[in-house]
Amino acid sequence: MKNIALSKLSKLRTLSACAGFLALLAPTHGYAQVAIHLKLVENSTLELQYDLPQNCPHLHFKKTGEGAQKIRAQWQAQDACFTADGENLTANQPACHIARFKVPATYDKISGYPAAYPMAETIYAHTSNYQLEDSCGPITYHFAAPFIALEGRQVSGQIEVAAKADYSFPVLLSPVELQLNAGIISYIDPGLSAQTKARIKDVGEKTINYLKTV
Repeated sequence: MKNIALSKLSKLRTLSACAGFLALLAPTHGYAQVAIHLKLVENSTLELQYDLPQNCPHLHFKKTGEGAQKIRAQWQAQDACFTADGENLTANQPACHIARFKVPATYDKISGYPAAYPMAETIYAHTSNYQLEDSCGPITYHFAAPFIALEGRQVSGQIEVAAKADYSFPVLLSPVELQLNAGIISYIDPGLSAQTKARIKDVGEKTINYLKTV
């Protein structure tokens, strides 16, 4: 009886160890199932990539409607895998789970915040144009550029940001380091006249100083 009991205990320990190992392999709830990549490339263009789970061929965009349709109509699909329209990101083939697009910068923002707005060599992008519903799991943004400015900070190379529900934000993707104006990251188009630059800087500094008092 003692040998039988020891044998059963040994099997239970083995099963427990296997279960623990499998638990380590299984993705946790906090693991980002959807990744949205935005990378600054040459010729005032952004590379856009969506990494989706293989069991998630269809996702709804947060920003929808006629304006969103016109914005995404400018995106250039890099293969036949996915279609992006005013409502959804949809796989065209069952095996597809990576969507790739080129997003050309344009002065025509069309509707709301622009998807890719050129500011000399820097591009202003707003995540509202790219954000998806989180029905396939949590979402993270992955930005890549020599310099990236968002939410009051500047980083170089790349940064990963967890997407919060119903929250979008602007980001600057730049090949040159952005300057500080009264301690605040700022960018002024170098193509503007010296007088216009001075005026913008003056108004910006006065606005910042005023906001510090309220």
